[in-house]
Amino acid sequence: RHKKVMGSLSKMEEDEPSDYVTFEKLESTALRVLGEETMGRDDVDKILRAFRVLDHEKKGYLEPEELRMFMTTKGERFTDEEIQEMLESCIDSDTGLVDYEAYAKILADA
Repeated sequence: RHKKVMGSLSKMEEDEPSDYVTFEKLESTALRVLGEETMGRDDVDKILRAFRVLDHEKKGYLEPEELRMFMTTKGERFTDEEIQEMLESCIDSDTGLVDYEAYAKILADA
């Protein structure tokens, strides 16, 4: 698993003319890593780091449509059915938002 992530990072670096990686490449890679079941379960900190990449405004949550857009247009794209299933399990019923800290704990424990 570590080799796969490091390979992804190396690939991002190769594609750039400088020592920096564009946000778009980082975002795409983070989404792919979030979505790959073959990598096994990650700990809460790794999952949180990936969600925080998507939280541009550092609010601590994502709007459901914001997460839907990321998961259907960036990186490895999810189907509408997969997105709906995910949203049903990650939207806070009180706020209607994706509390990714709580969801990261669920993912790590699954």
